[in-house]
Amino acid sequence: MLGAELGAEVVLLEENPGGEPFDEACADLWWKLREALPAHEDVIPLACFATTVELRA
Repeated sequence: MLGAELGAEVVLLEENPGGEPFDEACADLWWKLREALPAHEDVIPLACFATTVELRA
């Protein structure tokens, strides 16, 4: 959704890049919870949304 609003032609998503980046500090807990409870994945929403946008020419 954010990529579309920004008019991005390409969106890259990297899970667990290491170094504990800010944009994953909140979401990581929810990803791990969904992985630990796969039978409940459809009822465990991602409770937050954080992102880092890099704008390059």
